[in-house]
Amino acid sequence: MIVWPAETQLNEDGREGLRRFRQTGACAEFRQSPERWRVVAWPWTAEMPLRFELESDRRDAIDVFIDEDGLWRTESAARELHERGAAALQQDAAARV
Repeated sequence: MIVWPAETQLNEDGREGLRRFRQTGACAEFRQSPERWRVVAWPWTAEMPLRFELESDRRDAIDVFIDEDGLWRTESAARELHERGAAALQQDAAARV
């Protein structure tokens, strides 16, 4: 399953990029996955290659690239997660800015 960004908030190149992504086999694989994937990054220009990043509920991230010929490839996105505890979040919230 794929959760898409609200296309009303995208520029024309962003909408066109998502349209092209929807036509790939990679998109079909994500749609058929039992996991939920969110599109968290997409192209804002028509410059090739187009790059998309999808993130699962488990915080796994996959980059999808589409080149000028419509060929696509995927690779694991390098991610470094830093979970913050409740005390650190409270300290941030109490900070004077």
